[in-house]
Amino acid sequence: MQGNTDTLQSTRGKGDKLTQKEIDAWWNERTALDAEMQTSLAEIEATWLGGFKGLVCGTVRDEALREQLLSRASDIADGCSEPVDADLLELCLSSIDLLTAAELIQACTDLLAGSVRAGPHGGAKALAKQMRSEFDAAVALANLSDDADGDARIERNATLLLLAPCLQELPWESMSCLSAQATSRIFTLQFAAAHMKSRVQACDISNAYYVLNPGQDLQRTQDFLEPLFAEHTGWSGVAGRAPTEEEYSSGLAENDFFVYCGHSTGERYLRGSQLQSLERCATTLLMGCSSGRLSPLGDYGLEGMPLHYQLAGCPSLVANLWDVTDRDIDRLCASLIDSLDAEKATDSTTPLCSARQACRLQFLCGAAPVLFGIPLTVK
Repeated sequence: MQGNTDTLQSTRGKGDKLTQKEIDAWWNERTALDAEMQTSLAEIEATWLGGFKGLVCGTVRDEALREQLLSRASDIADGCSEPVDADLLELCLSSIDLLTAAELIQACTDLLAGSVRAGPHGGAKALAKQMRSEFDAAVALANLSDDADGDARIERNATLLLLAPCLQELPWESMSCLSAQATSRIFTLQFAAAHMKSRVQACDISNAYYVLNPGQDLQRTQDFLEPLFAEHTGWSGVAGRAPTEEEYSSGLAENDFFVYCGHSTGERYLRGSQLQSLERCATTLLMGCSSGRLSPLGDYGLEGMPLHYQLAGCPSLVANLWDVTDRDIDRLCASLIDSLDAEKATDSTTPLCSARQACRLQFLCGAAPVLFGIPLTVK
């Protein structure tokens, strides 16, 4: 991410002083960094997960299809002449739509553990062909609706990522196998269990408070988002000025939805220690640079604003892992709010996934916002 930081700092404070040549060079470098991040994520996905992408993907949502795949996986395992781990086979079978032909064959090779006597990859290829056939048959029986490419749309339940400190900086959610499903990060299983039990108390997006351009130096952001916020009945907040500590804390405690569009985490207006003392905390969008960054504390785990929000009882927090540009993140914020509005009618579970598509740089900026807590749900 050093390249991202360097390009952002290279233009800081220059404003309209840049020549067109400098602007073009800046965009070329940013676009190259975006492509580099996309390539890096693809390599991580292929190398670390390979044919076992089902390990991080949510389970198939359609119950009938899920039962079909489970039954067919058991039959395939029973019919193998060599011992096969039935659970791993079912995991691969359920995620075949996410695998390339080569990844599936490699997964089958691993499943067979090199014990096949039919020559190199012979047994693996036969097993891969059988699994593909059984998967297609199960999907056909499920009679699912088609996606934009004419393929059956296989929707998955949410994935909750409990990541080691050394893995927190990676945008796992933007890997292709997770990019179209709801994915969120949790710090403890107890937190997730407690909030999942209370999911009936979904976020009421019409009961919202916002803090917009509190530093008075993001006028383009204010001009772009303030009309959108004004369209929502029941929304209140401050724009173009710093909120008082009371306004910020009551905005979090007395509303269901809170949006912060300013620099960094907003901690200058309400410290983390004060945040933790709130009796309740709204679902929150922190759109500032690096608002979701977590710093390692050695044996003591991690430190960062997302942890303060969790301790305050915030069920869902969207925050940025690294620094971003204002226009891209403003478009994402607007798209996310629109998606949450639409969710009330469509019951979509992937508002952040679709919002990332609004960014010009879908990896360098679009991959920065991640969800901490439980998947976003609205009334």
